[in-house]
Order: sequence, then structure tokens, then C-alpha cells
Amino acid sequence: MRRIDVTTVCLQHGKPEPNAKMEYKIIPLTLVTNNYQIMELCRMVGTGEVPQNSGQAAAWHLTDGLSWQELAHKDRFYSQLTGARQKYFNGRELQLAYRIVAEAGVRGKRLQKLDSLRKQASPGDKQNELLKTSD
Repeated sequence: MRRIDVTTVCLQHGKPEPNAKMEYKIIPLTLVTNNYQIMELCRMVGTGEVPQNSGQAAAWHLTDGLSWQELAHKDRFYSQLTGARQKYFNGRELQLAYRIVAEAGVRGKRLQKLDSLRKQASPGDKQNELLKTSD
């Protein structure tokens, strides 16, 4: 068994906080979702194109339907003793998450269209296209 560091987001709100002591199994994203917008969001986070925390807000918005208002009020930590709070997301992170959702939507639609075209083209069609271009 090897240890590798990866940047990810949780696609199921309410699951326990991940930690290094937990054992994880890496599986294809298509076993978890067939939503191209979410797939693109995960790619953007995994490649470091977007910050993890903003990506997490975007993920919970898309996968669990949490509103931007709910995300803004979500506490990471709350002390009943002192009343101290730490929010999961600050305003800038949520503004960026909103833009990430929009961009992942545009890219996801493009990816879905390409995937659909790939599935529609049969091997015979591809062969005929090659013959046409070689004339």
C-alpha cells in the first residue's frame, strides 16, 4: 500500500471529515456520478485549476442542492463554551464557487456533447470518413 496526496472534494454532504488515518479506495468517477458538470468540477479541483475550498462549496451546491445561503452559514467549528465559530467558507470562496459552477457547467456541456458524438460514430462511419478524405 502506498500513500499519495490528492486534492479532492466530498461529493456527499454530511459524511465524516476525512483524515489521514482513514483508508481510501480510488475508483473511477463514473462509478459515482454521470453528471458531466460534476465530472468537470472534479477535474478542475484535481488539477489545481481552482482552490479546494471553493471547489468544495461548488460540489455541495451541485451534488446536495445546498444553497449559497446555506453554504455561507455552515459552521466548520462552533464552541458552545465560548461561542466561537469558524465558517466553512468565506465570502470570496463562495463568490469563486459560484463562478466555478458556471464554468464547470459550460465545460460539462461541451464534454457531454463530445462524448455523445463519440458514442454515435460507429467504426464503419469512421472508416467511411477516412476513405472520403483519402480521395
